Amino acid sequence: MKFDIVIKNALIVNHNRTERADIGVKGEKIEKIGTITEEANIEIPGEGKIVFPGIIDPHTHMGIPMMDTFSVDNFKTGSYAAAHAGVTTIIDFTVQNPGDTLLSSFERRRHEARISHVDYAIHVNITSFYNGFLDDMEKVAEKGARSFKVFFAYSFKISDELFLRVQEKAKDINALILLHAENGAIIDYLIKRNIERGHTTPFYHGISRPVFTEEDAVQRAILITEYTNSSLYIVHMTSKRGLKRVKEAKKRKIRVFAETCPQYLYFTDDVYKRPDGHYFIASPPLRKEEDVEYLWEKIKDGTMDTIGTDHAPFTKEQKDRYRGMFYKTPNGLSVIEFSMPSIFTKVLERKLPITTIARLMSYNPAKIFGLEGKGEIKEGADADIVIVDPSFKKVVSPPYKSASDISPFEGLTMRGIPEYVILRGKFLIKEYLFVGHEVKGRYLEQKINLN
Repeated sequence: MKFDIVIKNALIVNHNRTERADIGVKGEKIEKIGTITEEANIEIPGEGKIVFPGIIDPHTHMGIPMMDTFSVDNFKTGSYAAAHAGVTTIIDFTVQNPGDTLLSSFERRRHEARISHVDYAIHVNITSFYNGFLDDMEKVAEKGARSFKVFFAYSFKISDELFLRVQEKAKDINALILLHAENGAIIDYLIKRNIERGHTTPFYHGISRPVFTEEDAVQRAILITEYTNSSLYIVHMTSKRGLKRVKEAKKRKIRVFAETCPQYLYFTDDVYKRPDGHYFIASPPLRKEEDVEYLWEKIKDGTMDTIGTDHAPFTKEQKDRYRGMFYKTPNGLSVIEFSMPSIFTKVLERKLPITTIARLMSYNPAKIFGLEGKGEIKEGADADIVIVDPSFKKVVSPPYKSASDISPFEGLTMRGIPEYVILRGKFLIKEYLFVGHEVKGRYLEQKINLN
């Protein structure tokens, strides 16, 4: 047999182990792991390198409406940026415009995603509760989109009654409910009150979304999930108080999954006091140092399940337009370009097992969202492979791969910048340069199995 690609003597990192071996790729699959003596069209020396399964980002927002503008990355530019961070699969969200059904919003989003350079699955936002939307959940699930997101915040927040009914439906059709967990009614009032008092600087973004609003939303959702014997995935968790509720729920054997993002593992609400503090406005807000530390503790002990980016990039012009008034500044950060490097850097600094990265950023997202062939370096899996030289360092600075001209990580030194990124046997990144201009991502049906 002649292999298409062989990676020689690589340190392979999976979610539960590391091993040193050769990796042989044939077509789109990993054909062999072990000692390989056969010829290859391309041979990559693995000595001194670390090999990860392709990163799965379970939380991105490409080209979504936000206030009076749109996030600036579409699926082409966003996936280009993602590839530079070792991301080979993203899961993005539908946008339910006025008059849209769940099915029509899904079909449009799937069409928009066809320009992606990486593979993609789709979460379905439920922001309109029209007659028949519960039945339409099943129609969308039949097309392979089995994860549905609802919100306890914003003008399209879901009521507790409807959340219960959505969870019952998800249980029936073997789907997973994602939740934006903030108490929207309290937040709406606090925003209004701060505006009336003239408190409009970025610092009041966090003040208007206090930590108890996350804890309250998390706990209500967990109790309803427990009652319906369904499953729950809580996106972008930020706080010690909220995550403690998740830990308690897991002890009671409730099927609840927790996600956080690099920004919540790096920064505190002190950044809102900076002159460029409005560049860090996203929801939920950044929290305190004790919250950052607790999130890392729960990564270490396994309570945290995944790390996504919540990538929703804007430009300086978009963020500057309203002179830093927190309630008018579009919510979102450009994160995906440094998703894996940011975590790789901190994992080394904190002396955590290197398997932490594969567990939270590859294996767990693949298993939770039913992405077959993804998330592991093993024979028969998709040849989604990331090769990193751990000695390589880079100071984050513009220009960026994203269409955004801002990065929250600007000025920081990152490690774990991928030297090679391979998607189903095709190179996206080769020797740090993007070569995947002709590579097209594939829509992935979710084979979720929670029952």
